Amino acid sequence: MEACRQFPENAQILDAGCGDGRYIRNLKKYGYNRVTGIDLFDSLSDKSINYLCGDVNNLPFRDESFEVLYDSVINYSQYPEKTLRGMEK
Repeated sequence: MEACRQFPENAQILDAGCGDGRYIRNLKKYGYNRVTGIDLFDSLSDKSINYLCGDVNNLPFRDESFEVLYDSVINYSQYPEKTLRGMEK
């Protein structure tokens, strides 16, 4: 999380594979309020998190929607190269 403190102050951040949102909560503690989480769960119990149910292999965002991509799931991807190519836009 210490490395995250170097993100631009008002960065739009995507936490791809956000799980229960623990990294998003930590990013908020550092003052990052423009954070979106995406994962395969129908919903999160923490309703203060901007969350979307979706697949990181098929992100539902326009290209260049985020300045920072925080990827928590690439090591779980069956096709990591495909996942990364989809995230680089």
